[in-house]
Amino acid sequence: LRFGILCRFTEQKGIKYILEALKGFKAKHGDVDFTFAGQGELEGMIREFVDSNDLEKVRIVRVNSAVEVLSNLDVMVHPGLDDAMPVSIAEALMCGLSCISTRVGGVPDLVRDGVEGFLIEPGNSGRILECMERFVRMPKDEFIEFSKRARARYEEVCLPEKVGKIVAGYYREIIKACGGRSAGG
Repeated sequence: LRFGILCRFTEQKGIKYILEALKGFKAKHGDVDFTFAGQGELEGMIREFVDSNDLEKVRIVRVNSAVEVLSNLDVMVHPGLDDAMPVSIAEALMCGLSCISTRVGGVPDLVRDGVEGFLIEPGNSGRILECMERFVRMPKDEFIEFSKRARARYEEVCLPEKVGKIVAGYYREIIKACGGRSAGG
């Protein structure tokens, strides 16, 4: 399977936990195909870790097109430490990718544990590794069902017209709670 993340390379995205999981995967199973798609302040650290641990099938790529990146993955790994609603997870679901992510912010509203992917607690490289292993061991027909449910989840909660209605509803609730007052009044 081809794993990867699409993000800015910052501490908030849990990059160091992915790297530790990749090191553990290699020790137990050999090389793992993983793509770090993006750029950011941790790019040098990622390159150094990959080189010093001989992670031969791990690559760092710039993002010209999210769809191009995601079409070359099978599973999105996004172990953010603090993230309101990662757009890259919605994009992954749109492309039918199962996800390994953390129970932070709005992520559990996008990915349901054991349905479209797996949710873990933040800061746990061992659980990232376990979830990667689970996907690798998964029978093909079960993996295909995860992918189908990922795409269906996108259509259920991420389509722009559905998100627009949800946001409009929130705004109506806020206006009602404020007694219909305008700003400053």
